[in-house]
Order: sequence, then C-alpha cells, then structure tokens
Amino acid sequence: MDIRSSLSIHTTVPSDPEKAESFNPPECTREFIITSNKSLHSEADVVIFQYVNLKGVALPTKRYPGVPWVLALQESSINTRPLPKSFNGVFNFTWSLRGDSEVHHNFDQMYPRLEKRDEKWIYGKTKLNLQRGLCPTVEWNLANVEDLFRNWKLDSFGGCSHKSCVRNESCFSNLGKEYKFYMALENSLCVDYITEKPSHGWVHNMVPIIYALGNKTMLSPPNSYVDALEFKTMKGLADRIKFLANNPKEYFKYFEWKSVYDLKTPFASSYHCYAFREIRKVTELIRRKE
Repeated sequence: MDIRSSLSIHTTVPSDPEKAESFNPPECTREFIITSNKSLHSEADVVIFQYVNLKGVALPTKRYPGVPWVLALQESSINTRPLPKSFNGVFNFTWSLRGDSEVHHNFDQMYPRLEKRDEKWIYGKTKLNLQRGLCPTVEWNLANVEDLFRNWKLDSFGGCSHKSCVRNESCFSNLGKEYKFYMALENSLCVDYITEKPSHGWVHNMVPIIYALGNKTMLSPPNSYVDALEFKTMKGLADRIKFLANNPKEYFKYFEWKSVYDLKTPFASSYHCYAFREIRKVTELIRRKE
C-alpha cells in the first residue's frame, strides 16, 4: 500500500522563521505536505510529536489506523528528561540523532553527489592564517584554549564571549572567508550526539574541530574534520592544528571531498528532507506488516 506524501506535525512549528522553514523545507515541498494543523490528522500519513513540545500537551483522543506516531528528539540524553509512564507504548518509532533510532541522519545519504567533480572551490579561499573558537563547554576552558594557542589569533563567538555572530548563513559565510578552523564543540558527550555545528565549517570552507561522541564517519564527509577526542592531551590537539595551519598542502586535504558532494542546500533543509523520506520508508514497512 503506497502512502500519500503528507506529514502532519502535531506540535507547534517554531515561531522563529528560520527554524520554521527547516520543518517545511522548500527543497522537498513537492514530495511532502507538512502541516501543524491538528484538524488534518484524519488526512495525514504520519503524525510527528516533538519531544520539546510534549510537556502539557494533550495527545489526540483518536488514532487512525495505519497512521504511525513518531517521537522526535534532537537534544542529548543529558538534557532530555524521561517521559511520564503514560507515554509508554504510545509511539511507533523514534527520530533522533542516535544511530539506534529508526530515523537518524546520515551524511552520505543527505547530500547528492556532483555529476561532475568540482575543482574550483580550492581557489576561493585566500585568508588562511586565522582560527575561530566557539563558546567552549565545561571541559574546554577558554583560558586553557587561549593558552595553547598563544601568539595565534583565536576568536570566540557566542553567549560567553564579547563577540557575537547571528546564527544565519550570511554570518557563517563571512567567517568562512577569514577563518581556517571552526570549533564544533557539543555541550554534551552523549552517544551519537553530533548536531549541525560541524556543517557550518563544511559548508563555509572551515575545518571543523569536533568534540563529540558518536559515529563521526557516518555523519561527516570523508577526511573532513579533526576529532578532538583522538588526542590524549589538549597540547596534542593544538600541535595538530598548528601543523595544518602552517602546511597548506596538508590542510587542503580536508577539503578534497568538496569535489564530490553538493552542499548547496542548507544543513537543516537537507536533514529534514532526508528524515521525512526515511520516515516515509519506515511507515511503508509498518503498513506492509499490518
């Protein structure tokens, strides 16, 4: 039984325009009808419940046959409280960052491959002698990081810094023209908790320094990042970064994948379009078993 290409999101779509658009990406509007209109439950193929909006929300009193309910979680387990027992057995499957969820992201399947290899990207970056640091986690004490990169220009952006950067593509694009590295530091070391942070580096020609647990090879382009957890000491990591910054030939090896993958689509749109397609596949499997 083929399902209609419509997804009904039960909880409220974010009020922020940029976040709201990621839930209804223009790149896949021809494939899906995505709505938060609860009156359309009877016409939907899938109902997605966002974990962050479940508190105080009354679940629909009626469930329609063959319409699975999906629980969507995008935060780390440290920042996710267990749901009340009343939710046990309510959802058919989950969509999260964990690899053991029925739906989770996979870089190789999220982005299309270029029909013809592109070699022009390598000539567009002219200022390669700076580094960039984001607001560190508890383990990444800013003073320690600055000490390791003494005599280097290390800029920090975010709520814990005197510099700000509005989180949009224009801001990251400007940073990518100037900085070599992007510290993609997750706020929690939890299984498979790797968010969109590294993608800001990939899209805008900065090498991400990833501080996170999980299967990074599945969630990243090949040879595209520096894994902070591979180093026994912070000094070892700093030495590696300094080596790459001073050796352009080695540094540019981290961008060879850009001649293969097409990253024109923003990460949020690619991620949601891919997730919706995977949800459709799982839904089709569920219906075949019924």
